Amino acid sequence: MESGQKGFATLTVTLLITVILAMVTLYAAKVMVVEKRIAANETAYSAAFALAESGLDAAGKAFIDDDSLCDTSRDFTLVGGESIAVSWSCIGGAAPVTVEATYRDSSTGAKVTLAEAYTYAFLLDMGAPPPLSAAGFVDVQGSFRVGANPNGGGNGVPVSIWSGDDIDMTNANGKTCAVQEFSRDRCASDTYSERGVEGEDLAQSDPNFPDDLLAFTFGVPIEQWETLLTTGRIPASNVLPDCTSLDANSTGIFLIEGDCNVNGIGAADTPVVALIRDGSLKVNGNDDSYGIFFSLETDEAGTAEITTSGNATIYGAVMANHNNVKITAGAFGVTWHPDVFDRLLSDNNTIFKPLVKVAGSWRDFEVTP
Repeated sequence: MESGQKGFATLTVTLLITVILAMVTLYAAKVMVVEKRIAANETAYSAAFALAESGLDAAGKAFIDDDSLCDTSRDFTLVGGESIAVSWSCIGGAAPVTVEATYRDSSTGAKVTLAEAYTYAFLLDMGAPPPLSAAGFVDVQGSFRVGANPNGGGNGVPVSIWSGDDIDMTNANGKTCAVQEFSRDRCASDTYSERGVEGEDLAQSDPNFPDDLLAFTFGVPIEQWETLLTTGRIPASNVLPDCTSLDANSTGIFLIEGDCNVNGIGAADTPVVALIRDGSLKVNGNDDSYGIFFSLETDEAGTAEITTSGNATIYGAVMANHNNVKITAGAFGVTWHPDVFDRLLSDNNTIFKPLVKVAGSWRDFEVTP
């Protein structure tokens, strides 16, 4: 009897252990199935999210190129053949615009909707700059002429040259004067400043000169200069290796990734804004140019520089966030010009008020895994 009881107890324990193991096995299998489903859903969502984001970027770029897309919708086909539903919702038939993109995977059911807003942003944060602005030392030689910004230092306070360091005119036959005298070719006789005479229009070694001239002028810190490209403020098509393709018919915002010989670029009603990055900005021709030419130093090699040797005039401004500014031979001139800055600052056609992404506007508000 005792032997039978022991056998029964052993059988019972064995059965219990078998049942428990079976339950554990079934539970583990169920967990694995759930985890696989979760992993599959996450994979499907990640793929849908990436495609929706590609569609959102494509739709944003499409609107930058064609703002007549206001209050319309369509399907975009991506490079891989995926179809993205996009729409552009405007206010009053014009930007600002909310761009929306939706991708749905028919095989997995994964659906993602993303949205982002775009608006027009003024290019110049500081308004109209003085004719010549430089972060460092300015070496003036030759027969240099400057027509002052009549309100460069405030209402009725003219500024010709603005610098964070000294302005050396001791070796120059240079003259600065009122913009009216410049336009009448009377800068040589009715001057503000010249060799031996430093007028109040020379704002040199200014303690208030900004540490970051790029940020002061365009609202973008120097360490983030690439956001001028990524936000669309400078169109990708306007990034050039040099200035050889720019002429009197050119207008817009350009980034020059190399040297720039400024000669006959832009016009009074169609000026340019050119940022010459880590290259040489040279004015050695005789044809006038219109706009803002900014010598931008972004590396530590000090390769950015401004040199002049021609007889041309720049109507607008020359700027540099470094100290390699040498006004050498020739009768080079630079002057503030009301038509140029009216075009740059008013910009009814939005060439100089580019469409950019609104910070913090991105959102994903519909997700179906």
